[in-house]
Amino acid sequence: MGYIYSGSAIAIDDKTILTNCHIIENKPIDMLMIDNNPIELKLIMSDFNKDICFLNANYKLNPVINFKFSDNINI
Repeated sequence: MGYIYSGSAIAIDDKTILTNCHIIENKPIDMLMIDNNPIELKLIMSDFNKDICFLNANYKLNPVINFKFSDNINI
């Protein structure tokens, strides 16, 4: 059996998780437990200089906030 790691992350939509790269750096990130259910994860985008990583989940997440990219905002 492998090691169990913990860290913080937030669901930003129904399939995407945002976390800091230092949380997952040099660690396996292929699994997450939600309500005792194993959820497969895949790294989809990272910027280790800005310490931002996006993960894709094969599970419908319940995002707590909704993000909009700045190029889609009209002022």
